[in-house]
Amino acid sequence: MGGKAGGAGVTEKGVTTNTTETGSSISNELLTIYQGSDYRVIDEGGGEFVMHIDVPCPELKALMVRQEAATALFISAWNPASVLRSDADNQAAQYQLEAQLKAQGNQVFYGIGEDPQGDCPGEPCLLALNWSRSDALALARHYGQNAILWMEADGVPRLLLSR
Repeated sequence: MGGKAGGAGVTEKGVTTNTTETGSSISNELLTIYQGSDYRVIDEGGGEFVMHIDVPCPELKALMVRQEAATALFISAWNPASVLRSDADNQAAQYQLEAQLKAQGNQVFYGIGEDPQGDCPGEPCLLALNWSRSDALALARHYGQNAILWMEADGVPRLLLSR
């Protein structure tokens, strides 16, 4: 998530920061936005479900079971490091990310990360199945994202900071 781990486009304001065990330094303001965001996914039947960080998502878990997936990641290539870019630049990066995810041969679903209050614009995201945690974090770093959502078979989206 540039603005988010697959979420709203936000420019960091250099407010107070949190440093994680991985050495990441993300503003508390941005972490609060991530925590409160809606992460929408369109499933294989065209239905939609919403995920929230650290909240079990039965629809996600069911999708993973149907697709025989042990893991999933939710990621965007928009606005790396929370620096706003043009729509054209963001769309080009998102297209490249989608191609890279699909090249792995695993199922990819479309989504969006959005601030339910509407204070931040939503960012197109992708839910990709069966990526290792280390490969998912490497992908997030490659696209300059602050974080991703990471899910295991329990269907609970967890925020992983990548920078």
